[in-house]
Amino acid sequence: MPAPRVPPFAPTISTQVATRYAAGGPYVDQVAFGIAAGEWPRADDDSFLPVAAGAVVHRTDAEPAPGEPVPAEAEIVGTLELTTATSLGATVPYPVTSTWDMTEPGFYTAVWTIRGAEQTAAVARHMGADYTWTEQYGERSQVTMVPAITTVAQPAAASGDTISDTIRVAGPIPERGMHVESAVYRAVEGVAPSESCVGGNLVWRSELVPVTARGDYVVISPPISEPGTYYWQERAVDAEGAIVHTGVCGIENETTRVAASSAPARQVPEAEAPALAATGTSFDALRPWAALAVCLLTAGATLLATRSARFGRVAKIR
Repeated sequence: MPAPRVPPFAPTISTQVATRYAAGGPYVDQVAFGIAAGEWPRADDDSFLPVAAGAVVHRTDAEPAPGEPVPAEAEIVGTLELTTATSLGATVPYPVTSTWDMTEPGFYTAVWTIRGAEQTAAVARHMGADYTWTEQYGERSQVTMVPAITTVAQPAAASGDTISDTIRVAGPIPERGMHVESAVYRAVEGVAPSESCVGGNLVWRSELVPVTARGDYVVISPPISEPGTYYWQERAVDAEGAIVHTGVCGIENETTRVAASSAPARQVPEAEAPALAATGTSFDALRPWAALAVCLLTAGATLLATRSARFGRVAKIR
């Protein structure tokens, strides 16, 4: 009697990282199973047979391109493992969290594989011991980027001066580009520094600065007139506007203290002093001019008397 026919079973996987950008920590993936051929095998009690899958996670300095082979210089940082639940099968995606952390900046890419040889005997009968399915390397949904962005603010200034923040990009840059900016917030008495970077305390925000290469990017504020403590907070976004990195508010290296200006008021030299108004002129200074005026009035009166005596009375014009 021939053996009963076993239907073929060809499972596949699609993945979506929990976050495109992370400050480090564990690598978190969402794994969804699909079926390229056949049906999900079931046990005698009609539960789903468990399917095992595994992934290798690579770290690179450059963002991978979809479909390219794994670069020779890629670093293997860890593995992931998953076995489906007998009550769920392929009906839901499965969250998978690494037992290790992403400790270095770079692009972390998981590549999942299903192998018939790694299944239970019951599953292998349906799948085939030589069955292998491997996820294509470099799909955007597989990649989490850990940036390396630090900042150093100008520590002190005088009122009326500008202040600056230096944004240092030492790590990876997304293939589609990135922009950075920084904002200044005024410290408020009674508010914790870490909670001060809110809209009501905003003094100034820089424009977005395109990042073309690793290096320092400096933003300079307008003059700050009020003495006090000011906190900077930097931010990086990708070409689509997704947040790549947000700085911590209120830390010492992102604090600028503005002191009252001690520059004295400018004294005007006597040589540059403007002419005094009439009410401010001294009487002694007016004596020579008064004497001259008296002489002129006397001369005029004498001339008029001489003219009258010589030509007689002058007729009035009516």
